[in-house]
Amino acid sequence: MKVSAWFAGVRILSENAAACLLKYQRWNAAEKRYVDTEDAYDRRLFYILTVRPNKRMTRFEFYKNLYARRINEGNAFVFVSMDTLGKPWEPFLLSKDAVTYDVQSDIYKVTDTT
Repeated sequence: MKVSAWFAGVRILSENAAACLLKYQRWNAAEKRYVDTEDAYDRRLFYILTVRPNKRMTRFEFYKNLYARRINEGNAFVFVSMDTLGKPWEPFLLSKDAVTYDVQSDIYKVTDTT
């Protein structure tokens, strides 16, 4: 009974957090305020954050799974693939055991086959 109550709580928390709307704005130093932006890079980033992060998940599914992993495992890892210009293209959730961190070289190593 305790396990099912735990997962019901995780479901409620993660679904409510995923349902929150995001508003993407950029800081304008000249005007000293946040403004909406029309840059093509910003439109892509806005689409990734608020509509569809990757081909397999909607925004709601992505953030629901992200929050659920963070609650259950204590941390969540996301790999962001880049386009040819080095701009963010698609984020993917990684499994807990797929990421290792080397303290000496300050490098994360990802070995997730999925």
